[in-house]
Amino acid sequence: MKRRLHGFVLSALLLAGTAYAAMADDDPGVWQRIDKNGIKASNVEMGPGSVVAITCPAETTLAQPRLIIQIQKLRNSFFDERRSYNLRVAVNDYRQDFGMKAMKGFFVFEAKDINQRLQFNELVQELAKASAAGADKAQLALSSLGWRGDMPLTGADRALPGLMDGCDQ
Repeated sequence: MKRRLHGFVLSALLLAGTAYAAMADDDPGVWQRIDKNGIKASNVEMGPGSVVAITCPAETTLAQPRLIIQIQKLRNSFFDERRSYNLRVAVNDYRQDFGMKAMKGFFVFEAKDINQRLQFNELVQELAKASAAGADKAQLALSSLGWRGDMPLTGADRALPGLMDGCDQ
């Protein structure tokens, strides 16, 4: 199972990277979306080597939405893959914590049960709503690692709606 998840994470990030590379002439802080091979993904670059991706493998047997973060500043550090790292997402009045697992230089949240799926859907809706209302960024923090960053919201109102269709059963 762990090997399959690792393969999916890499596939999703490659897919997100492909989407980003295809839009290379665009502003790097703009959300991009790609639907390919049954996987829907949307991603945004937070800076050189730092990416946030939201994925939905709607047509696969493991239809679990995932939040995947790669942070350049933390890439060369060793993180315990058995430990959960708390990611706080804040935008406008919305605050939510996600238990992220470290995996080969990435931090991954998988919405496995109904409560996590509802939490995840709320995140996607709040990001799109904040973008539509004119917010330019959301704040992310992995406080136990001493990291904080801004996630651009430009284009999230166009890239995120419908992304979770098929992933919220």
